Amino acid sequence: MFGQSPKSITADQDPAIQQAVAEVFPSTHHRFSLWQLETKEQENLRSMSDEFRYEYEECVSQSQTPAEFTTMWSALVNRHGLGDNVWLQEMYEKRESWVPLYLHGS
Repeated sequence: MFGQSPKSITADQDPAIQQAVAEVFPSTHHRFSLWQLETKEQENLRSMSDEFRYEYEECVSQSQTPAEFTTMWSALVNRHGLGDNVWLQEMYEKRESWVPLYLHGS
């Protein structure tokens, strides 16, 4: 790439891929594959209520600022008693790789 790193790379959520991207392209933003993300959401959210899934989608797609996302996410998790849900915790920690508001410009 003519001595320049790509601005972003879209790839799997696999920890080995995340580490490789970080090591090879430290200034490149690693974005999660939408297809893989939707597959993981189906696996992990299918047992949740319709109300939760609606609120989850609204939080992810409608948040305009990081502060708004954090507020909506916290309210969602607390309202549905999901503070101990490991998958949701991991996804929150990795939010900059998949939540649309963090991906603008990358």
